[in-house]
Amino acid sequence: MWQFSRERLIALRKGLGLTQTEFAEKLGLNTKQRISQLETEEDYVPSTKTILHVANTFGVTPGLFFVQTEKNK
Repeated sequence: MWQFSRERLIALRKGLGLTQTEFAEKLGLNTKQRISQLETEEDYVPSTKTILHVANTFGVTPGLFFVQTEKNK
């Protein structure tokens, strides 16, 4: 089973040297609240549209944000 990885999103943002606010601005969001939600809320799963937007904006593959879990590995 595959699961969204908040850690990989955080690593991308930090690897680019961006704060949550700067990351949000580059994504065309007017608030860092959405980025904070993506990075901290365990029950929140971003939509496919959101994942594709982040991937396209920063030139990475959407698969970067997923990890295989122990179930059905």
